Amino acid sequence: MLALLLREFNLWAETADRADAGWQGDFPKWRELISHANTLLTAPHVSEEELHSVGCCWAASEEDEECSRFARSHVNEPNVLEKVTSLTQHNDRDARWQAYDVLGSYSGNDAFLCRLLEVGLVDVDAYVRRRAFNMLLKKLPEARKAEYISKMLDDSEEYNRYVATKAAMKSNKAELQEQARLLLTQDDAVKELFDYYLEHKEIIDKYDD
Repeated sequence: MLALLLREFNLWAETADRADAGWQGDFPKWRELISHANTLLTAPHVSEEELHSVGCCWAASEEDEECSRFARSHVNEPNVLEKVTSLTQHNDRDARWQAYDVLGSYSGNDAFLCRLLEVGLVDVDAYVRRRAFNMLLKKLPEARKAEYISKMLDDSEEYNRYVATKAAMKSNKAELQEQARLLLTQDDAVKELFDYYLEHKEIIDKYDD
């Protein structure tokens, strides 16, 4: 049923008005689509095709995160955790970054969770790596953050290096702060982003994710 609804959605999307964010919600059967995706997420068993369709719904709803918000309230259920973990490998990056975000709501074994989040640090997509990194920093004890911040300072994407620079400067590790300072002398793009952050620090820290 979900695969059929997705096909209808994709056909509708070809000519849909995309002027506004969240345009996907204008699909006439949107609520039915999301409901079916959420039902499959909590089902005891689903096929690979069904789980792929669930991930496609996550990607379609990424603006309002309707599917992932539902998943956060169920991620401690073993069968849901297993599916969310699988979604970190979905072919659509908008499904993957939400999956890593949802994993951050898991309240079980922290070591197990951090191993799952670490996988996201080598994702091919820069935004997915950043979301996994941010979630990892929220979960790790202070003593273990340094090695991941250090690695992200060498990320191929400038905004990720900027995010790592902020984290390094906020840490209590002198060697990490020195690595970030060296980067700022060599990376003009990151320096520009970081200088802007320093000028608007209070506002950015309030809303930054």
